[in-house]
Amino acid sequence: KKIIVASKAGDIDCVIALCGRMPSRSSLLNTRTTVKGETPLIKSVQYGHRELARWLIMVGADPHIADSSGKTAIQACNPSYHSFAALTHSTVCA
Repeated sequence: KKIIVASKAGDIDCVIALCGRMPSRSSLLNTRTTVKGETPLIKSVQYGHRELARWLIMVGADPHIADSSGKTAIQACNPSYHSFAALTHSTVCA
Protein backbone atom coordinates (compact mmCIF):
# COMPACT_ATOMS: atom_id res chain seq x y z
CA LYS A 1 0.00 0.00 0.00
CA LYS A 2 1.21 3.46 -0.88
CA ILE A 3 0.79 4.83 2.65
CA ILE A 4 3.10 2.16 4.09
CA VAL A 5 5.77 2.88 1.47
CA ALA A 6 5.45 6.63 2.08
CA SER A 7 5.65 6.12 5.86
CA LYS A 8 8.79 4.01 5.56
CA ALA A 9 10.34 6.73 3.40
CA GLY A 10 9.22 9.49 5.78
CA ASP A 11 7.31 11.23 2.99
CA ILE A 12 4.92 13.24 5.14
CA ASP A 13 3.51 15.20 2.19
CA CYS A 14 2.52 11.97 0.45
CA VAL A 15 0.97 10.53 3.65
CA ILE A 16 -1.03 13.73 4.19
CA ALA A 17 -2.20 13.70 0.57
CA LEU A 18 -3.23 10.03 0.81
CA CYS A 19 -5.21 10.65 4.01
CA GLY A 20 -7.09 13.54 2.44
CA ARG A 21 -8.77 16.54 3.98
CA MET A 22 -10.05 14.70 7.07
CA PRO A 23 -7.07 12.60 8.19
CA SER A 24 -8.62 11.71 11.54
CA ARG A 25 -11.41 9.93 9.66
CA SER A 26 -9.15 8.20 7.18
CA SER A 27 -9.17 4.42 7.27
CA LEU A 28 -5.56 4.61 6.07
CA LEU A 29 -4.23 5.86 9.43
CA ASN A 30 -4.28 2.41 10.98
CA THR A 31 -4.14 0.33 7.82
CA ARG A 32 -1.87 -2.71 8.06
CA THR A 33 0.48 -4.36 5.60
CA THR A 34 -0.67 -7.75 4.43
CA VAL A 35 2.50 -9.64 5.32
CA LYS A 36 3.76 -8.22 8.63
CA GLY A 37 0.69 -6.28 9.74
CA GLU A 38 2.65 -3.06 10.20
CA THR A 39 0.85 0.28 10.35
CA PRO A 40 2.09 3.62 8.96
CA LEU A 41 3.01 4.64 12.52
CA ILE A 42 5.05 1.47 13.07
CA LYS A 43 6.93 2.07 9.82
CA SER A 44 7.58 5.72 10.61
CA VAL A 45 9.04 4.99 14.07
CA GLN A 46 11.12 2.07 12.80
CA TYR A 47 12.91 4.45 10.47
CA GLY A 48 13.08 7.42 12.84
CA HIS A 49 10.73 9.72 10.95
CA ARG A 50 9.95 12.01 13.87
CA GLU A 51 7.77 14.61 12.12
CA LEU A 52 5.66 11.96 10.42
CA ALA A 53 5.23 9.92 13.63
CA ARG A 54 4.09 13.05 15.50
CA TRP A 55 1.63 13.95 12.75
CA LEU A 56 0.19 10.43 12.62
CA ILE A 57 -0.40 10.42 16.38
CA MET A 58 -1.83 13.94 16.30
CA VAL A 59 -4.46 12.94 13.74
CA GLY A 60 -5.40 9.70 15.46
CA ALA A 61 -3.07 6.84 14.58
CA ASP A 62 -3.26 4.23 17.32
CA PRO A 63 0.18 3.47 18.85
CA HIS A 64 -1.22 0.38 20.56
CA ILE A 65 -2.06 -1.58 17.40
CA ALA A 66 0.31 -4.53 17.14
CA ASP A 67 1.84 -6.00 14.01
CA SER A 68 1.63 -9.73 13.30
CA SER A 69 4.60 -10.42 15.61
CA GLY A 70 2.85 -8.61 18.47
CA LYS A 71 4.94 -5.40 18.42
CA THR A 72 3.25 -2.04 18.76
CA ALA A 73 4.71 1.24 17.48
CA ILE A 74 5.98 1.85 21.00
CA GLN A 75 7.92 -1.43 20.93
CA ALA A 76 8.97 -1.14 17.28
CA CYS A 77 10.77 2.17 17.70
CA ASN A 78 14.34 1.73 16.56
CA PRO A 79 16.50 2.52 19.62
CA SER A 80 19.31 3.75 17.41
CA TYR A 81 17.09 6.71 16.53
CA HIS A 82 15.29 7.59 19.79
CA SER A 83 12.79 6.24 22.27
CA PHE A 84 9.17 6.37 21.16
CA ALA A 85 8.40 9.12 23.68
CA ALA A 86 11.34 11.23 22.52
CA LEU A 87 10.57 10.55 18.87
CA THR A 88 6.93 11.58 19.11
CA HIS A 89 6.89 13.74 22.24
CA SER A 90 4.20 11.33 23.33
CA THR A 91 3.35 10.14 26.80
CA VAL A 92 1.57 6.97 25.65
CA CYS A 93 4.36 4.78 26.96
CA ALA A 94 4.58 6.50 30.34
